[in-house]
Amino acid sequence: MVLPGHDYLPFSGCSPPSPGALPPPPHDRKGLGLGLAIVKRLALLMDAPLHLQSRPGRGTVFTLELPLGKPQQRMPESLPARAPLGLTLERKLIAVVEDEPAVRDGLEVLLKGWGATVAVFDTVSACRQWAEHASSQGQKPDLAIVDYRIDHQHTGIDAIHALREHFGAELPAIVVTGSTTAGLEEEAHRHDFHLLIKPVVPNKLRAMIAFKLGVRTR
Repeated sequence: MVLPGHDYLPFSGCSPPSPGALPPPPHDRKGLGLGLAIVKRLALLMDAPLHLQSRPGRGTVFTLELPLGKPQQRMPESLPARAPLGLTLERKLIAVVEDEPAVRDGLEVLLKGWGATVAVFDTVSACRQWAEHASSQGQKPDLAIVDYRIDHQHTGIDAIHALREHFGAELPAIVVTGSTTAGLEEEAHRHDFHLLIKPVVPNKLRAMIAFKLGVRTR
């Protein structure tokens, strides 16, 4: 949107990175922002129009239009609380490889809330070291959940290979990604994993875990 008398420049996205460009290392990443593709899909899912205006040398403003909410009615305290629907993951060990701290912590809390034991790692190297030690102690994860882009040297596929090297090729795996590149589906078939496209809401993740493990929801 262009304001009268101002040189705001409308745009709906960013130019793709130059070929061969590498993402910044984890310690150089600022804030906890989401990628534009993820934000766009979230806005569409919520039916919330998203606007952007930018003025060179001054900054950028994002506007998200949301309907007015209604105050929630408090339930009488005398009524018993209904047990929430969820996934039964008691006695399940899940390995998580994710380099973004906020995403990693949130996923760990969610999985533990469903009853799982969680082993979390921010690098493929740390995951590989744990797998070597755990296998020697007789431990074996029931599932791996990994981010596709872990750092500028490794992908989630590398993490899956590191885990399966010690725990067997049959280890179920889920790869989470913000990319919709068609080639990922071919990789998923070739390396035997399932894809989840960001944003990953709990219900979608819960359904995928139930499918991969053959467990029931309660």
